[in-house]
Amino acid sequence: MRRRARGAVAGLVALVLSAGPAGAHSGGRAQLYVDSVRLEPQAGGWRAELVVRDADSGQPEPGVGVELAANRGAGEPLGPVALTDPDGDGRYSALVPLADGPWTITVRAEEIPGGPRALPFSRTWSATVQAGRAIDVGGAGSRTADHGGGHGPAVPLGLSLGAAFALLVGFSRFRPLRPAGRPR
Repeated sequence: MRRRARGAVAGLVALVLSAGPAGAHSGGRAQLYVDSVRLEPQAGGWRAELVVRDADSGQPEPGVGVELAANRGAGEPLGPVALTDPDGDGRYSALVPLADGPWTITVRAEEIPGGPRALPFSRTWSATVQAGRAIDVGGAGSRTADHGGGHGPAVPLGLSLGAAFALLVGFSRFRPLRPAGRPR
């Protein structure tokens, strides 16, 4: 009985650890997220660059629709501007006509016809654009409002590994009662 329990636990642990990123997708769909946006000064505006990732695997996610919109409070809203992935590697970019000053920047990413199945993502950051200075909007220490998208890639994997460990410990402590004098 003890061998069967250990075999079942070992099989469960192997299943959890061998489940690749596709097996971890929510309903078979990638969970899109964008951690930050890089703004580089260019003639005629700013080059917005970002990487769309799958939250389950952390891998770049090419083939999805991505757009950026910006607002200056009382000023006229900008966009949305479609970002493209010219190399098909999950790195999206576009020229965005931002002016100096404070902005609220929103990025949206979603499934498009012919692309991978994906859950939509939207995130908004506050940023101040200054002429001639490249900035990273988002990432560690940034103030953000998250509207979907979920967690980074470590959370689902960490939860899976924690659950597998708890099961392993629980089953390893299981000792069925045996009648006295009965051989093992």
